[in-house]
Amino acid sequence: IVIGHGNFVSGVPAVWLSTFHLPAFFLLSGWIAAEKISKQQSIGEVVRHKATSVLVPYVWFSAGSLVLDLIQVARGSFTWDIFLGHLAETVSLQGYSVMWFLPVFFLTQIAVDFQSQFVKKQIRNEAAGHGVSAALWTALALIVYVLYQKVFAPALPAFWASEIRIVVKAV
Repeated sequence: IVIGHGNFVSGVPAVWLSTFHLPAFFLLSGWIAAEKISKQQSIGEVVRHKATSVLVPYVWFSAGSLVLDLIQVARGSFTWDIFLGHLAETVSLQGYSVMWFLPVFFLTQIAVDFQSQFVKKQIRNEAAGHGVSAALWTALALIVYVLYQKVFAPALPAFWASEIRIVVKAV
């Protein structure tokens, strides 16, 4: 991700890297953050645990960014409209600047945790389960993306289309 967002690589290698660096980051992050959900855990407990591990940093980093924005307003570098736009992006979980990643990661973790539990119950062969999961997520991603591009984005006000885009990114 750092190499992809930095100016370290350009030209064809940069294009090649950009084709997979973000999906690979999400995949590796998911594997590292994956947890076993026990049968005793309620949905609320799982969501609460994920929220404290992912959304609490989102709140702290966003608050820090907004404080820096207020300093920019005081210095005359930012207008109040810019600050209020950043605040709206933060509160709506669209994420200001690179903060979009954490709400999307939260939704992704929840979805994958519950989907993997469902697949494990239905398919006993782990390799087949991963294949079915990959096929299901690919199909869902294509359906959601097409619906977003063709139905939601043109029909809804920009704010709501942006809210739906969070879910599209997670899928």
